[in-house]
Amino acid sequence: MNEQPVGTVYLYHFDRPYRHAMHYLGWSEDLPARDAAHRNGSGARLLQVLNAHGIGYALVREWPNTTRAEERRLKKFKGATRLCPHEDCKELRRQRSKRWPKIYKPRRRRALSDRSEPGEDKSTATSQ
Repeated sequence: MNEQPVGTVYLYHFDRPYRHAMHYLGWSEDLPARDAAHRNGSGARLLQVLNAHGIGYALVREWPNTTRAEERRLKKFKGATRLCPHEDCKELRRQRSKRWPKIYKPRRRRALSDRSEPGEDKSTATSQ
């Protein structure tokens, strides 16, 4: 069997957005060592850039005992804001949920009396 190594999927929340990014999602077999690598500039390129720009980041969520496949699934989800428990992200979700009903307008269903029988022309159905 081709067994995948087990590690931890983790999520960083940035103090302020860098371009469009507000989060970084990663996987590691040894999270404390990987966190130290990110902080000293030898980790992921995005976090190196954050360090260079003076943008702070915090580890806000961990999924222990997971594989790289689980990390890939979470990245494909494209919803790090929905996964983040940070208060800024909660507020952003609240703002989006308030805006959603104004944008979404459900289709009005026709009453049964408005529907014609299959093969029946509407103009003849109303004139009878």
